[in-house]
Amino acid sequence: MNQDQIKAVEAIRDMMISVVEKLGALEKAIEASQQQIDAVTKEKVKALEVSMVYTIPEASKYLGMSERTVRRRVIEGRIQGFIETGRWKMTKEALDEFVANRYRMPELRENEDGTIEGIMLREGVKITS
Repeated sequence: MNQDQIKAVEAIRDMMISVVEKLGALEKAIEASQQQIDAVTKEKVKALEVSMVYTIPEASKYLGMSERTVRRRVIEGRIQGFIETGRWKMTKEALDEFVANRYRMPELRENEDGTIEGIMLREGVKITS
């Protein structure tokens, strides 16, 4: 190999090293961008879930209850709902809150006359004996 050939091979080697370094940097940038995209996507999905509005039939399926029971719980105020275009509607957040509070034990206290009274604070249900 003569000097010109050696210089050409060294130049090609240097270019290859540079390309490999640039590819590594590009790979890191793509990974960082993907993480940002994933984070934004998760936030948007969460925002959509919170803002989802259910009708009585949809809430019934979501909760695994009859439509009649869901309607009663909304009217009683145990599920937060609102009327829009003549139909009861409720948010996913309200349904999830109902499920979370559904099986809470009441706070019990004994009255001066010996009767026991229980109050479900969040649901507004009063139990007396």
